[in-house]
Amino acid sequence: MKLSDSRAESAEGAFLTALARSALCECLTIQKRFAEAERLPLESYHLIKKSKGAGNPPTQIARQRLAALYEAYGRSEEVEQHHSEITSR
Repeated sequence: MKLSDSRAESAEGAFLTALARSALCECLTIQKRFAEAERLPLESYHLIKKSKGAGNPPTQIARQRLAALYEAYGRSEEVEQHHSEITSR
């Protein structure tokens, strides 16, 4: 295995992990387990966006999951606070 192959596999693994964490956030949000869900979506969103780009469907889904968490948690101030960060990265 070449080093470049190893890096590509590592990047794909990071993307898949971020995607799974984003999905877990959605599940925890539905269960109203906000404290557990809160630590997952922002980092996951940024990793997915970096890996696939802003317009990619997984990136958009991760962004929606982040917004859904904050809305369900009743933390509209975080939605506003992170909105510029979410759209600028």
